[in-house]
Amino acid sequence: MSPFDHRMDILDLMGTIPAAPTPAFISTQVRRGRYAFVDLQPPAAVPLSLVCAGWEECAPDYHIARHGFRYHAVEYIVSGQWHLEIVGRSLPVGPGTVFAYGPQTRYRLRSTAGRQPGKFFVDFAGREAGALLKASRLLQDGPRRILHSRWIHDIFDQLLDCANLSRTASRRIGTKLTELLLARLREDLHSTGERHSEAHRTFLRARQHVQEHYLDLRTVDEVAHRCHLAPAYLSRLFRRFTDETPLQYLTRLKMDHAAELLLQGDHSVKWTAAAVGFQDPYHFSRVFKRVHGVAPGQFRR
Repeated sequence: MSPFDHRMDILDLMGTIPAAPTPAFISTQVRRGRYAFVDLQPPAAVPLSLVCAGWEECAPDYHIARHGFRYHAVEYIVSGQWHLEIVGRSLPVGPGTVFAYGPQTRYRLRSTAGRQPGKFFVDFAGREAGALLKASRLLQDGPRRILHSRWIHDIFDQLLDCANLSRTASRRIGTKLTELLLARLREDLHSTGERHSEAHRTFLRARQHVQEHYLDLRTVDEVAHRCHLAPAYLSRLFRRFTDETPLQYLTRLKMDHAAELLLQGDHSVKWTAAAVGFQDPYHFSRVFKRVHGVAPGQFRR
């Protein structure tokens, strides 16, 4: 039985917190680190399980080479300059870079310049761990840059905080956070390229037109005509870049405006319906209730 089976620790290698036994895969080239060891012998039958997470401030000459690893892992470069060899690629990487490896991955990582090279990592296992990591395409495509780093820092901070929870809570919450991290990576890395495409620029132009003129617009065909797009293509753009159809988006803007009118003045439901382009107040009431969950008269009261 592993000595880690019954403890989860934040380990401070500078000694400000009493040191815990360190597993062999933690490099001796780490100057200072914080770790949450949750389950170093995860059950094979579960879909996903957090093994451990960490933040490491490494030595300037940090160098590690692995020919496979027991767990699946994601690492995120926080500071310093590094050189990474992985999936047949050899390239410099810096802050904001995320990469992944698994039991069959060979990689080499070394610090090349800069003070206090630092990185986060998370190790995980389970029946679905490989498939979830594969869906992010980090294993196939190699390292990528995260454009907006705030969310990834927040998730790693919460993973490290699992060390302060009970064993049951750390397992449950740690697994959910790992799943969230992989889902956010999948979405962020998938959409990074698309957000610079011509299709995305066209979508933004159409959405802005709806935002500015929603009170005058009644149908998707009108939106498409004003934006010089085919209605079917407009619908495909919204499905590609949002979780709403163009009609749902237009309707939501109208109903939000109607809610503001009902709260700001002593307007009748009929007057409010006409103000947002509905000639039939009964149809307006049905749509308002579908969007906001209550009828307009009840909402006003």
